[in-house]
Amino acid sequence: MINILYKWWISYRCNKWLASQKYKQWEPLISDDEYSICTMAKLSKDIFQEEINNIISNTNSKTFIKVVYLDDEKINAFACKVGTFKKCGLYIIALNKGIFSEIDRYISRNEFKAVIDEKFHSLKNVSTADLYRISMWSISKSIMYHELAHVLRGHLDFLIDENIINANNEYTELPITGGNLRYTDEIDRISVNEKIRLCENDADAHAARLFSVNAFTFAKNINTEKKQDVYIGVYSLIIFSSHILFSIFDQTSRGNESKYPQPAIRSAIYASQFSANYSKMLPEIRFEGIYNALLYSILCADSYCNKIRLSRGKYNLRQKFKEWEVTQKPLMNDFDKVLANYNLLRPKN
Repeated sequence: MINILYKWWISYRCNKWLASQKYKQWEPLISDDEYSICTMAKLSKDIFQEEINNIISNTNSKTFIKVVYLDDEKINAFACKVGTFKKCGLYIIALNKGIFSEIDRYISRNEFKAVIDEKFHSLKNVSTADLYRISMWSISKSIMYHELAHVLRGHLDFLIDENIINANNEYTELPITGGNLRYTDEIDRISVNEKIRLCENDADAHAARLFSVNAFTFAKNINTEKKQDVYIGVYSLIIFSSHILFSIFDQTSRGNESKYPQPAIRSAIYASQFSANYSKMLPEIRFEGIYNALLYSILCADSYCNKIRLSRGKYNLRQKFKEWEVTQKPLMNDFDKVLANYNLLRPKN
């Protein structure tokens, strides 16, 4: 009874914060149509909340994270710390309703089906409806895991300590050099925008790790003799769909690469993490083999985005990612040491 009352009180605190910020919640209901936006949104939310609870239960962290949908047609999602209760950190992960309706607009087109039929031969026995469901599932998972990573990796507390955001998750007006805390020489000297971009890169990398394990389990349950081909097909479709998502978000952020990584970089981070996990689960498959297949799916996705006017032009994907590895990856290694002070994922002894 105490545990039930405790959870109710924490949920009440989160709902109260949402009301104070004038956010209106959206509660999708499961309908008879298993492929409807509402049904998939509802199932995604319930499954994701259960995943979060399981992750938290295996750590020493006193944390509560509530997943909510907001009744807003803008394309947006965010994670926010809303307070503490008995030394328990209270966080919200919020996704706008507009994400689902906008994504549906892009993956229910005839052009999308044509690309899938042409490029994803290993999934030719999967129905169009199920391919749509995998794509919608992939996109919602990409968003959810990204926002979850912001919480679990400690980005929010880091940005608050740096005075980059305030307690309401709003960016503060700061000089370009940023906060006052001392970390490492490399992290101290970078600008506010670069610190924000580091958080975004780190969230993508950690989200891809979580997602790749989830996707492997999902693909394993597909009944087929050609397991390896299906794994690559499902992974490729996930990367393909996620790149569409990153391109949509790139438009809403007006391509502000000073804060947010380009879609090509975000997709390549996903491809790298998925390939590492795949080759770990199936040692007989070399990293380069799956990585090349996933990079190809990004190029296919970018071509599709160009057709529907979502992309910002052509580029050399491998070159872009190599540039990122040279300029950003060393910083991310230093940033990982900084986040050790904030990381909520300390396992139980």
